[in-house]
Amino acid sequence: MPEPQNQDTWTEKYLREYPFMPFGSMMNAYAILNKGSVDSFDLEKFKKDAKELFKLSLKLVSEANQSVSEEKRKGEELDL
Repeated sequence: MPEPQNQDTWTEKYLREYPFMPFGSMMNAYAILNKGSVDSFDLEKFKKDAKELFKLSLKLVSEANQSVSEEKRKGEELDL
């Protein structure tokens, strides 16, 4: 994990939580898509879906990190 240059509370919070943000966003989308299906809620299906979403979020974060690393190796300025 990168070392923060400024040790303020928000920087520390961001650096601690940023790897999980894509998973949180996917779980939020999952909740929105399944809104109203509480009567037919299947805990085992939810666990399976959550694990798949977690795997996908890890893959996406890894791809994004790799892309940033490749740009840094090229010496190009990143426009985030």
